[in-house]
Amino acid sequence: VVLAIPLWLSPFIGWFLFVSAFARRAPLAFAFMPIFILPMIEKIVFGSELLARLFFVRTFSMPIFGIDSEGVERMFELGEFEQDELLTLLGAIDLGKFLGSPSLWAGIAVCAAFTAGAIYLRRYRDES
Repeated sequence: VVLAIPLWLSPFIGWFLFVSAFARRAPLAFAFMPIFILPMIEKIVFGSELLARLFFVRTFSMPIFGIDSEGVERMFELGEFEQDELLTLLGAIDLGKFLGSPSLWAGIAVCAAFTAGAIYLRRYRDES
C-alpha cells in the first residue's frame, strides 16, 4: 500500500516537477490553479465534468482496494457485514486489479512525459 500511493499519484508528482522547472515565480500558483480552473472552465463552456471526475478519481480513490470508495460507503450503510466479522483494509487489497489497471499505467506514462519535460526545461533553459 505504501508503494501504491506514489504510483497512483504519479501524474501529480510529474506535474509538480514540470511546473517547478517551468515557473520562475509563484510555482505553487502555477501548479494548483490549472487543477481548479480547468474543471470550472470545462463546466461553463462544455457543460461536462470529465476533468473534475479525473482529478477526483486520482486523488480520492485507489484501485488497489477491490471495492471502490462508493462500494465501501454502501457496505457500511446497508450493514452487509456482521458485527463479528473483522473488516480490514488489508483484506480488501486486490494487487492484481491495481497492477492491471490501465489508468495506473497511463498515469505513469503521463508522469514520465512531465518528468522528461522538466528535465528538458532545466537542461536547456536560458537564465539570461
